Amino acid sequence: MTGQQDSGELPGGPEPSTGPTTARFAVLVVLVLAVAGFVFLFALPPGIVANGAAVVRCHVDSGVPLTYVPPQTLDEGTAMRVPMERAQACMAEFMPARLAWLAAGMLVLLLVVAVVYRLQPWWRIRRNGLVPLDVPDGSPLAAELRSLVEVAGLRRAPTFLLDPYSSRAGGVAFGRAGRPYVALDAGLVATATGRPALFRSVVLHELAHLRRDDVPTTYLTMAVWRAFVLVALPVFAWGLVGPALLAGDSAEWSAEGVGFLLRVAVEVLLLAALVYVSRNAVLRDRERHADVMVADLLGSVDYLAHSSRPRLRGWFGPHPPSADRTAVVADRSRLLRAGFGEALAFGIAAQLGWWQITFAVGSAAVFTGEVASHLLSAWGLLLAGFVGAVAVRLAAAPRITARAVLLPCLGFTAGVLIGSRTGIGRSAFTPPDLAELAFLAAFTAGTALLVRWTASCARLAAAQATRARRAWAGLAIGGTATLVCTTLLFWASSAPSTAKVVPDLVGPTLRRISGLVEQADGSGFDLLLSTVVANPLVMLAADLWSAGVAVVLLCAVPLVLARPDRRTVRTGLLTAAVVVAAVVVLQVVLRLVMKSAPADLRATDGFVWIARVRQIAIILVAVFAAAVVTAARRGTAAAVVAALATSLFSALAFWGLTIAGACVSAVRLTETRCAVTVPYVTAQVLRMVLLDGVVVAVVGVALGTAVRRARAVPVPVGAPGGRAALVALAAVAVLVVLPHEEAVTPTAPPPTTTAVDEPAALRAWWLGRGQEAVSAVVSATRKVDDAIGAGDAAALGQACLGLATAVETGRGTPSPPAAAAGEHWTGLLDAFGATAAGCRDLSEGVAGADERMTTALGSAVSHVNALVDLVDD
Repeated sequence: MTGQQDSGELPGGPEPSTGPTTARFAVLVVLVLAVAGFVFLFALPPGIVANGAAVVRCHVDSGVPLTYVPPQTLDEGTAMRVPMERAQACMAEFMPARLAWLAAGMLVLLLVVAVVYRLQPWWRIRRNGLVPLDVPDGSPLAAELRSLVEVAGLRRAPTFLLDPYSSRAGGVAFGRAGRPYVALDAGLVATATGRPALFRSVVLHELAHLRRDDVPTTYLTMAVWRAFVLVALPVFAWGLVGPALLAGDSAEWSAEGVGFLLRVAVEVLLLAALVYVSRNAVLRDRERHADVMVADLLGSVDYLAHSSRPRLRGWFGPHPPSADRTAVVADRSRLLRAGFGEALAFGIAAQLGWWQITFAVGSAAVFTGEVASHLLSAWGLLLAGFVGAVAVRLAAAPRITARAVLLPCLGFTAGVLIGSRTGIGRSAFTPPDLAELAFLAAFTAGTALLVRWTASCARLAAAQATRARRAWAGLAIGGTATLVCTTLLFWASSAPSTAKVVPDLVGPTLRRISGLVEQADGSGFDLLLSTVVANPLVMLAADLWSAGVAVVLLCAVPLVLARPDRRTVRTGLLTAAVVVAAVVVLQVVLRLVMKSAPADLRATDGFVWIARVRQIAIILVAVFAAAVVTAARRGTAAAVVAALATSLFSALAFWGLTIAGACVSAVRLTETRCAVTVPYVTAQVLRMVLLDGVVVAVVGVALGTAVRRARAVPVPVGAPGGRAALVALAAVAVLVVLPHEEAVTPTAPPPTTTAVDEPAALRAWWLGRGQEAVSAVVSATRKVDDAIGAGDAAALGQACLGLATAVETGRGTPSPPAAAAGEHWTGLLDAFGATAAGCRDLSEGVAGADERMTTALGSAVSHVNALVDLVDD
């Protein structure tokens, strides 16, 4: 029987979602491309051993580690540039041919996928001897099939075929887009009259596949797997042993060579097994969705009572076990859960694919910090895709449970861990140490929180009134999640390197903070504030404006989507206004109190540091107080508005007070120039306020909400809770403003001679003012370089003026306390000044200006490197 009548509308209700099946298919495609690319990049001529040895040789000969570790200082970055260029030149000898083989292999793989997909229906019909189901139009069987097509809601009936040699009571839907088939076993056709319920449920199950339109996805899945087996695995086998067999060279069959080949073979075979399991995951998922649709249409699924499958085979084979299928029919939310295995496969695929791109880019270009940043952002995009896929499915579930959120995140982390240790040219698999496990645990927790946030926001977006609002909401949610992944969670792409680099950065930062506090005779309270408020991890993240924007959006987006009423917004803003006014008053009082310190103490960088930390602490206490009190008395939405507004407006107030402190003598703490600018350190402090402020706001809102629920106090309608927030703020103001007096009052007569710790004093000078001045000059120099590269004469003139201004501002900075550092400080300012003069001449077309500018810039870089060496010693 072939059906060609168009039934018009879909009588079966709304179209079922194919999202989970499509997501699993996407994981399979990414995994196949990653593993096949891994194979093609190394297994094609001249073979795995030769290709792997070439990579190792280039790295060893040039002095570049196989795992990229970002330079921690300007000197390290400069020193690594030459070895990286040597490694690039070495790999450039063979990399173009390898990339050509890679492109050819991928093209052949895709062509085979297309051919197999095209031929699969023909092959199934020919192999199984399928024939058209010859049923008279007026027969009961024809009427039953037409009825089932209508029940399934298909616009057009498929072509029904008969498998005359099968006695099973089963069937199969197959074909490709536009040409669907349903093959019925002879044993099933025989049950049409004797067991009609079984017949209807089995046929409707196959028609459900057509209604969900998962047949093209299913046979694309099979085509991808078969192409992988036909193309990638033979290429790998040949690359493993073929070159040695042809050459007859026994060197590759040494104990070391055999061990290397076995390790790579095990890696690829395990990855191939993972591809197979991922293929079956797609097939199992489509079966579950078809079962649910049959249950919705018939009220029961009769064929499940007659099917049995070994449990182990059911969990890993193309059909799920009967118990699992029955459980899914009873609990539909199981369809929307992202499993551990699926996330594991995606994590491995993402890490392998990213590593291949990193390797290819590193072989074709100098691996600068900018290139590394772009590659890390690319990995963040892969993570954002994972977060979005999991969150969208959770948002559609009746309930978002902790297990449903955490399990896929654990799987993705495990996949990243395995993928980071897979690859030719890398060292043998080593278990992660405690530091790496700690970083991966933090990454898993952060990813789980982001998934939960995205799923909750997706529910809010689905509740928006219009399609346009839902679209804008989706863009805001996706953009925020992507920004978080690319600025705050990207470091998990290189967890082993991060686990080694971050402690090396944190330790010196803590020592410098301690040195600053000691230099200003600060108290233990000041050291505690410095460690908590300006902790090294926040300082490292604060180097990116995008990190501050990301955490602000994490709070702002759900608030906007929840669409609080005007009274709630007004309450939050009025509370914030009251609290920010109190912050300004306390900041002024702090300056007046600290101004009474001795003049020589106020001239130190440690004093400036402590003043900044105390100002930030006041802001954070204000944000926390506003969040707690408003959440307890007015509700969560008003508290979020109050906390966000307090954080943002307090940061702006800090900026204004910084400018006023430089220009108004009454509140001036140190001798500084009056300029309406945002210096580097001030900008960094503003970012720290945003990062820390959002953290304390979240904690405060959670605490206030818990208090309100415990007290079961209804939301009142009166004035904002600013007065209560002021009481909480005043309770800690004395601790923040006054503890310095006890520290600067000596308890014993000072010694007649004081031994100066020059290294500690130099580090304090660098963290307090030196780094700011050097960063400003270097930033201005980069703008000059950008203008020269763009060939923009007007922009070059402005950039030259900016460099000259930065140099003059730097001359107003006190010299470093050590004599040798002072010489390099003077030398770098003079050299950058000469660079600015040469830049000005270059913009005016003076002959020889470019050579003078290049010479001066080289001298400036030498002085900067020498100064940084002295600071780090």
